[in-house]
Amino acid sequence: MHLNLCFKRRLPMWIAEKPDPTAMKTSDLRNNKDSSRKFHPPPNWQKSFADAKTLLDAILRLPIEDKIRKCILREGLWVVYYACTGDRKNKKKNWFARFRSRDVKAGATRAPVREHVFRLEHLLKKLNSDNIHEIATEATFVCHVTKEEDEKLSKVDRKLEGWARYDAAGIAAYDMQAEPPRWMAGSGEERA
Repeated sequence: MHLNLCFKRRLPMWIAEKPDPTAMKTSDLRNNKDSSRKFHPPPNWQKSFADAKTLLDAILRLPIEDKIRKCILREGLWVVYYACTGDRKNKKKNWFARFRSRDVKAGATRAPVREHVFRLEHLLKKLNSDNIHEIATEATFVCHVTKEEDEKLSKVDRKLEGWARYDAAGIAAYDMQAEPPRWMAGSGEERA
């Protein structure tokens, strides 16, 4: 797992384990048939999710400066996502997240962008010891989108959160864990 702290000035990156050299590279994803494959969570995701919540709770309780706490909590929210998807391991069968835009699902992008459905800044503002489970669950909602879709989402009204952002941007998104994939947001003709 890479831990990259996010102060205003860039600090060194600590690497806890080396990246897997056999892992699929994002450049290998152009027109990838795996992009429409059903999502399967890792076998131990419940334990990993519980461990990630324990990590968030411990960080919240540390007697450290708020600026440092916020940076570490931001990384902790990514840890929650990776724990529940196996995505950090970057293995071929699970590279694509549970949620994918229509274009990513169709294999139309070379390098999907991981986009938090609930923006990290929103999650960080709400996070406290009483709502760790709720916030950690929302942190797992990451949708793979194209770069163009990511740019559209960045221009959406900052008051909108969750799938309402995708509706406002006109981006169709699917839950790829459901069989068949379940529509989550986007253009209305897909609501069937």
